[in-house]
Parts: sequence; C-alpha cells; structure tokens
Amino acid sequence: DPVFARAWEGLAAVYSVVESWGFTGRDWDALAMAAAERALELEPGLSTPWAVMGQIASNNGDYISSMAHMDRAIQLDSTNATNYLWRGINYSSLGFQTESIADIKRCLDIDPAYANCKRHLALAYFIVNENELALPLMQQVAKYGISVFNFHAKLFQRLV
Repeated sequence: DPVFARAWEGLAAVYSVVESWGFTGRDWDALAMAAAERALELEPGLSTPWAVMGQIASNNGDYISSMAHMDRAIQLDSTNATNYLWRGINYSSLGFQTESIADIKRCLDIDPAYANCKRHLALAYFIVNENELALPLMQQVAKYGISVFNFHAKLFQRLV
C-alpha cells in the first residue's frame, strides 16, 4: 500500500541496517532515505524515519546531524527501543560509553528481550572493562547465535 506510512517507516529501518547484516551491492542509504522521506510525507509524527536519517548521517561520518536526528526520534517517541539502541551505538562510536550504556539500558527497560540491545550493552561494558557485566549478556545473546563482536567489527577494530 503506497500510502501506508508505517510500511514506509519499516522499510526505511530495514534498508538502514541491511548492509550491516552482510547484504551489499545496492545503495541502501539512498533507499532508506527515500523510504524515510515518504513515511514522513504521509505521517509527519513518526519517529523511526528520523532515527533512520540519523543512521544514514552516521554512516557518512556526520555525527552532529546524526545525534540531532536521533534526539528528534526519541523526542517524538520515547517508547521506541530501537531509537535508544541506535543512539546508544552512536554514543559508543563517539567514545561516550556512559551515555551509550544509559541509552542501551533504556532500550532494555522498554524491551527486555531485545537481543541486539543486550549485544551492544555487552560491547559497551567490554569497552569500559566491566567484563563481569559484559560476559553474562554475551552468554545470553550467544544462545541465539549472535556474537558481540561480529556485528560492529569495524568499530571494534578502531578501538583496539
């Protein structure tokens, strides 16, 4: 349905992360941006399109714009766990682990079963040498076949 705003919103979100899951060969950022813009044309109050635009900005190294978009997304919907996860990932990439941990904990407050939030919280804990907090989270996500380190290998390589 070309006028179903939430479908465009979901499509934008998928497009914005699909390459990080190993699917390459298309201009996913352009597709994500077009879908996010369409979603906002149809329903201006949606939050996820703003977070998607933040993802795209961070993909291009523009963390100032990225964080502004993430903040806007959270302002529009403070119950969207993914908005907190994505902003938490940005904070971690920028070296602000305290803020990253706070956002990712908020993600888990909203959705305690969100495995990707657990993964990124474990990574943030590893970065700040809180291994006793990281290891149980890593074990929880490992049962789903998720590695803490494979998702953001580029980030991890920058840290070591």
